[in-house]
Amino acid sequence: AGGTATGAGLPPAVAFYRDDILADAALSPSGRYVAALVRTESRARNVLVVTDLGDPSRPRPVAAFSDLDVLSFRWVDDEWLVYNLYDSQLPLGEQRFNAGLFSVKRDGTGQRQLVRLTDDAPQTDTRTVPQGLPYLHRLLHVPAPGREGSAPEVVVGELRVNEFWEIDLVIPKRLNVATGAVRTLDALPPNALGWWFAADGEPRLASSTRDGRTRFWWRGAGDEAWRVLGDHPSDALPWQPAFVDAAGQLHVTVSEGPAGESRLRRFDLARGEPGEVVVSTPGFDFEGGPVHETAGGRTLGIRVETDAEQTVWFDPAMKAAQADVDARLPGRINRLTCRRCDDPATRTVLVRSWSDRDPGSFWVLRAVPGQPRPQWIRLGAVRSGIDPARMGAVDFQRIRARDGRDLPVWITTPLVFEPGQRR
Repeated sequence: AGGTATGAGLPPAVAFYRDDILADAALSPSGRYVAALVRTESRARNVLVVTDLGDPSRPRPVAAFSDLDVLSFRWVDDEWLVYNLYDSQLPLGEQRFNAGLFSVKRDGTGQRQLVRLTDDAPQTDTRTVPQGLPYLHRLLHVPAPGREGSAPEVVVGELRVNEFWEIDLVIPKRLNVATGAVRTLDALPPNALGWWFAADGEPRLASSTRDGRTRFWWRGAGDEAWRVLGDHPSDALPWQPAFVDAAGQLHVTVSEGPAGESRLRRFDLARGEPGEVVVSTPGFDFEGGPVHETAGGRTLGIRVETDAEQTVWFDPAMKAAQADVDARLPGRINRLTCRRCDDPATRTVLVRSWSDRDPGSFWVLRAVPGQPRPQWIRLGAVRSGIDPARMGAVDFQRIRARDGRDLPVWITTPLVFEPGQRR
């Protein structure tokens, strides 16, 4: 290396490899609270913290452990969250536990184990989970919050395995995170492994794979029985499920571009085949999904990833909000999620902003009564010890390989670099 690539003053290598100090953040359904995974120098573990945006100077830890990290979390409603655990100080093959599933109120009370970390205790009562469901359960879906006073529920899946520890069956169940009450859904298609849900948590699409073939079943709103939507060789599927939107419309991806790139299409349920193209990204497979206020809610836009992430907004208000944020934070990728999205006078927006030179930071834009512009609240940086002004830039290019095939490459350019200079 030459120029400024050696010598004193460079950030230590650990700055690039240690865990994030602000790993994730999410707004509550009302937008009044924000939960985040935070790591401090004094506590080398991910802690789940909840902040009331009315008083952002007083974050409250609600799940913190001396020997485990909070891996991920989800808001169930404005009162309850669910989360799971792992040990960041051990490699994947040496993890002592499964991830489990736990619930807690936003004030830190009401802690409950929903799914056990290990299979060291028998489960005798199938109606509640006083000690947690057996460890072979996974979170499948968090329904949109129901009416005020309705039970805070999530959908978990029981994993049935064969003698080779291959998953043969996934059984969805509704689980009350406050009481532990659990109920298995009725009239399920046979051997289902994959599940796609409507906003209210009702299963709409299921899939199974047996003897080299994959079968899809569909049950729309108001349907009593499941019907076969497709039965294809597993290694030659004509389409792959993507998501079910708020209108109950199935979206799928189809590999059909000039170079076999996948496109997002609406599925024509009457004809039993993919319909109109919704999103096409020439030169790239479709990677992304819908943006909505709550899981399965009205689709506000589609988030796609090509050489960079971008959001195609269908909602005019969020399109305008994106333009305002991009003007405030130019030259960066600014990912927006929102609550009370329709009304700028009450809207709350969470922004994760980053670039090829900056690991990024989290911001909240909160409407202030009587003020024409939202209040900007900085939650914090994703990681410390990295000066974006000293980082090299990353650029996406395409070259031709010797066999003539397209070869996409990322090129990192040193900070001290003259255009046209060979390196």
